[in-house]
Amino acid sequence: MSSANLDRQEEGLDRYRKGGFHPVRLGELYSFKYKVLRKLGYGQYSTVWLVRNQEDRGLAAMKVIRADAYGDGADIYERDIMEHLKTSNAEHEGYRYISTLQDHFTLDGPNGSHVCLVFKLIGESLQTFKKRFPGGLIPFELAIHIANQLTDALAYAHSCGVIHTDIKADNIMFQIPDGSLSDLTEFVDDIESKIVPLEATAAQEDYAIIPTQDLREEYLTPNSTGAFNVLTLDIALSDWGVSSWTTNHLCETIQPILLRAPEVMIGAPWGPAVDFWNLGCLVTEMIYGQCMFSGKTEAREYSPAWHLEEMTKLVGPFPKSLLDEGDPELVKDLFNEEGNMRDPKITSFVGLDVRFSGMQDGDREYFTAPVKTCLELDPVRRMRSEEKLVEREVVRVSID
Repeated sequence: MSSANLDRQEEGLDRYRKGGFHPVRLGELYSFKYKVLRKLGYGQYSTVWLVRNQEDRGLAAMKVIRADAYGDGADIYERDIMEHLKTSNAEHEGYRYISTLQDHFTLDGPNGSHVCLVFKLIGESLQTFKKRFPGGLIPFELAIHIANQLTDALAYAHSCGVIHTDIKADNIMFQIPDGSLSDLTEFVDDIESKIVPLEATAAQEDYAIIPTQDLREEYLTPNSTGAFNVLTLDIALSDWGVSSWTTNHLCETIQPILLRAPEVMIGAPWGPAVDFWNLGCLVTEMIYGQCMFSGKTEAREYSPAWHLEEMTKLVGPFPKSLLDEGDPELVKDLFNEEGNMRDPKITSFVGLDVRFSGMQDGDREYFTAPVKTCLELDPVRRMRSEEKLVEREVVRVSID
């Protein structure tokens, strides 16, 4: 792959500028002990790296946040929130399903001062994990498993006064089973042995994008039959970079556009319930393989009005109590007195009954009702943190 193509596919060299990303290089030592071995990923605010602690030889993930994410009144809350989540209540059932902060430090580099967060090493995201299944569709039983653990994770976060605001497949990771750590350690030993020691720090203008290589092929250890029961895996809700305190919002326009809760769409006050709207959209996407909403007009362009109309097609008109809290001009322009669109455009919409049509009848009925409690337009009536999405035990979903 050419460097030009790699730059377009990864974070891009344009992000390595004053106030932007730090040019991390393989083999470098951070905070005098974390040796960089592989790039695990990147996002809007950071790059993430596989590191080995040279003091105890333990493996971890190091997140290097861009310089302009802290300072000058533009701080994100991730460091403070992760410290708070780590120490608030380790006995809570949902504590085990969030990413765990192990260390943090500040790095001064050519682009500014960077907050670095060190986490317990985890496997891959749901975004890549679903590719292990035909058509990228998550089996019904596994969807229950993931959704229930996510419900517990959100219950814990909300009990700590934290709202994630970004529940999507990229931010749901699978933890590495204890039995796989020894095999993974041997794999990393081989990686480390092949890294050429750095003689000197190269100039920033010579920096080249390092390709992402996650650990998806290395962290699952099959049993004697060659199969692995994925229901033995635990998830870890990760990437709290755009999360907010319940009492102190980072910003008011939150969530990926197609997963955005109705109260956010119309400019009404929002709280922890937005995370459960995300959850309902995600569960549907896992089973159906497509986003719950598209928001696309006949010209295939995104329109907030079409997105809001899709919501009414799915779960009925907007309640007056919610519209009364929204932006008055937007509400007056788009909605009639009954809470439906003044100028409807959509002639057909695929509802949950069709999206869950691949299930057995009993399963479909069993699953549709709780998902609808997440996709409730009125946040007051939406699913709450103390509830379980689906009360059902499943024991095995195998992959080779």
